Amino acid sequence: MITVFNRKLLLSTMNVEQYANAKDELAKAGIGFRVATKGTNYKHTMPRTYNVKGRTVTKTGLVYDLYVHEKDYNKAIAVINKRGDF
Repeated sequence: MITVFNRKLLLSTMNVEQYANAKDELAKAGIGFRVATKGTNYKHTMPRTYNVKGRTVTKTGLVYDLYVHEKDYNKAIAVINKRGDF
């Protein structure tokens, strides 16, 4: 079980695709995680799309924080770094 006392911040992003990819990779690897969001002011949560270095990036006014258990942190880093997006 992941609690505030045994969790470690793995990723903090406003990029929806990056957040979704990290979540998918962690789930595939069987690594438990928790998500916290910040900046939930409605007018800032409308998605915005940008073209960054030839890639389309969607951002919202939300910050997604992905936390994993301390004991899973190194494995989680390896799993999400395999994609090369992070």
